[in-house]
Amino acid sequence: MKRYFSLFTACLILLTFLFTVATPCKAAAAENFVPDGEVLVSQTSQTLANGNIVTVTVSESPVSTYASSFAKNGSKTYTLRKSDGEVLWKFTVSGVFTVTSGVSSVCTEASYAYTIYNSDWRFDSASTSRSGNKAIGNAAFDRTIFSMVVETQTCEVVLTCDTYGNLS
Repeated sequence: MKRYFSLFTACLILLTFLFTVATPCKAAAAENFVPDGEVLVSQTSQTLANGNIVTVTVSESPVSTYASSFAKNGSKTYTLRKSDGEVLWKFTVSGVFTVTSGVSSVCTEASYAYTIYNSDWRFDSASTSRSGNKAIGNAAFDRTIFSMVVETQTCEVVLTCDTYGNLS
């Protein structure tokens, strides 16, 4: 009986430890606005007039820049959240840039992706374009109640790469 009690106590301690350690990791993961395989460059947040919060995150794929010319990949994500922190949707513009260090930077590819997290919202439209050293994305999302559009949220996301490969 003593052996079973010791085993039960050890299991209880282990479970308590696992839940204590796992909970902060889960909360941290929910705040991660960086796509897999990329590293954070910058992140800013702004509260809109309706109380929603917009977070704009710039991230990049790690690259070794030993040559004077190189390709730079990155993305800029526009995330809409409610004031309580619930993520409603994300819109990401990705770009590939050809950089000649200190001389020029040209966007060669631009694409977009989106994710809806709240069923009240739906994707309406989006497009991307390239202009010099910029990957530009525009999107529109609609909030619906009983299939009626009650709010439209638009965003323009511009990912810029300077002549040294710095993204903003």
